[in-house]
Amino acid sequence: REPRLGGKIKSTKVNGNIVERGPESFLADQAAILRLCDKLGLSERIVGMGPEANQTYLAQDNHLFPLPPGTLMGIPFLEQTLISAPLPEAKEAAKSFFALPQSTFLTFRQGLQTLIDALALAIGEEHIRLGVRVVRINKNAENPSVDSNSSAYTIHLTNGTTLEADG
Repeated sequence: REPRLGGKIKSTKVNGNIVERGPESFLADQAAILRLCDKLGLSERIVGMGPEANQTYLAQDNHLFPLPPGTLMGIPFLEQTLISAPLPEAKEAAKSFFALPQSTFLTFRQGLQTLIDALALAIGEEHIRLGVRVVRINKNAENPSVDSNSSAYTIHLTNGTTLEADG
């Protein structure tokens, strides 16, 4: 129940460098996030992560510790092994459709917060609720004789309010 969007995703800039305070990337074979990025106009901002990236650091107790070159998240980077992992067909299809960088892990030039900011803009401030969670979602009965303008779903929030949503 953060007072900001993004949950664990939070990118900040420190001394001109992007610092991820949560997740730093997403998998290239995740077709749903790639489609979302395309709809939001973010495809051109996607960059690959790998050993050729600038120096990566781990932050702990207000100190930065450099990770060894040729690693991703501190783990030796074996691109060929990762590329041939579970869904290579999905990755190939995604690469050809979106012309993605040759990497298994992707992010944005200005950090993952880029996705959150684009979603907020697309959704519109008037539709965003902070500090509440969804308790349940009810699918409304489809009965055109009652009301053709009724919403497909009712969303119940922890503060007792409800929202109506289309399908």
